[in-house]
Amino acid sequence: MPLTLYYWNFETGDTQGWVLGPYSSLDNTSKIQGVYSIKYTRSITGGGEFTVEIMSISGIDLSSAVRPMMIFVIKDESSTAYVNYPCDIIIEVYRGGSLILSRRARIIYYVNNFNKIVVADLSGANQSDLTIIIKQYNKLGASTAVTIVTYYDNIYIVDGGDREYNIALMSFNNQDRTIDYDVPEGDRSLPSGTTRFAISLGTSPHPLDEATDIFTYTAVTNQGSVSITSTDTSHRHTSTVLTPTTPPATFNKLSTRIYLRTAGTGWYGFDETIAVVFLDTSWNLVYVYVFRVAITINPYTPGFQAISVNVTYGTLWSDNREFTAKIHARSFSLRCYVRFIVGSYDKVQSGTVKIEVFSEDYSIKYGESEVNLTTGNEIRGAWITNIPVDTTLKLKISWSIIASARITIEVRPEFAVY
Repeated sequence: MPLTLYYWNFETGDTQGWVLGPYSSLDNTSKIQGVYSIKYTRSITGGGEFTVEIMSISGIDLSSAVRPMMIFVIKDESSTAYVNYPCDIIIEVYRGGSLILSRRARIIYYVNNFNKIVVADLSGANQSDLTIIIKQYNKLGASTAVTIVTYYDNIYIVDGGDREYNIALMSFNNQDRTIDYDVPEGDRSLPSGTTRFAISLGTSPHPLDEATDIFTYTAVTNQGSVSITSTDTSHRHTSTVLTPTTPPATFNKLSTRIYLRTAGTGWYGFDETIAVVFLDTSWNLVYVYVFRVAITINPYTPGFQAISVNVTYGTLWSDNREFTAKIHARSFSLRCYVRFIVGSYDKVQSGTVKIEVFSEDYSIKYGESEVNLTTGNEIRGAWITNIPVDTTLKLKISWSIIASARITIEVRPEFAVY
């Protein structure tokens, strides 16, 4: 169980400091945990879109928190799925009347009667005297009378998770890529009492086109898996809650798929918080895994430099090309990668390829990585380390080759990021 900063379960029979919105009330019908929860209900005839304040609380102090997160359970008992067409949860944080942070999660689309785990990364709101507002958005797709019914309970604000990992992913537009992050062996075991689990996006919706671009996160345990996918409007930011017949004993990996088609040729860097939440039969938190994911799209351009030696054989050919790169990560290193596409290394009488990393104005050189082309058909140079992140860089690729026959090689930087 992570460090709990605040917890509201309403079992004292009051709102415990929360000010309820116009359609909210304290309910005592044991819908989620214990007896009490906050019930939002509203009957509407005709379609439309509605954003309603469910409840708010003031005087929250997160100034000592490192990575605060809000986690809570909701239960839907609406009269028809048309109510949730779709349904979003919005969490806003204010200080002195000014909005300092907003999180929005698509929790369901065109479905009724469900449980969901909502997670909001509140990093950036590490201040005192805060007001937190929880809102619900519904779009109604029916002209008949419908009734919205949603219950809120077990609201936690925690400082980080039991286990946290910083990882980084890179991809190019129109490149379908899946990367697995294996949870370290010593971190996999789950506490006793674990019966349910879910995966949630803790940050705001992805900044690109969620209807087209694919961001998929899958949490894999020894008793099944749960996923959220940006293009799946039903479970876009919060998964179904899985309760396997046999309680999960280990959490094994997070699998991430990125397949972008709208990013264009520019560089994109952004952070996501992925939370995998484990609960007991009463919907209490048991264990929380948090993944802080740094994502880079189109980290450099062009994608690679093809070099074809087609001058008079036996004569020296040397030249260079320049790349622009910008990497979003916690840390990264780079090395030179070369592979022969046409011909082979035994056709090279002498030859080297080198990648140098400079600042944008070439005033600083961060290092170089060089390979000898006579040593193999796929070659990697030494790592260049301690390269600055979120900074425009110039990568200079230069070569000097004498070959006895035609060769074509691919040259590109190879990254290690985390």
